Amino acid sequence: MSGISATKANSYLNTLRNVADPGIPSVVLKMHTGDPGSGGNLFVSQDTAGGGLSTPVVWSAAASGAMQYASGGLFAAIAGLTAPATEVISHISLWSGASFLWSVALTTNKSISNGDSLQLTTLSLSFSPVAT
Repeated sequence: MSGISATKANSYLNTLRNVADPGIPSVVLKMHTGDPGSGGNLFVSQDTAGGGLSTPVVWSAAASGAMQYASGGLFAAIAGLTAPATEVISHISLWSGASFLWSVALTTNKSISNGDSLQLTTLSLSFSPVAT
């Protein structure tokens, strides 16, 4: 099931106990051909270009409990796909180094082949409900 990782959710909640969240220096994406699961490691794309990772994602400032994608998130020159040399991407996962942060189902699945590029164009992360 898509959503925030248990580790990151616990870290955010622990800030209410005055335990500092270590923060996230940068976020990159991985592509998946199915739901990444609770550890973000299921159905990982065969893409090997850039270590299978996107360029870093840049976010707008959070407001009203939500944060929007601003730029980045490019998978350039996809490579390493073997028979079949096409994959259908249905999910992405967000990572900081080796730490799984969050997974998201795409609104529309995307077929990729070797040599293709895939660019993230929109993504919103939010907590709800937010008191108003």
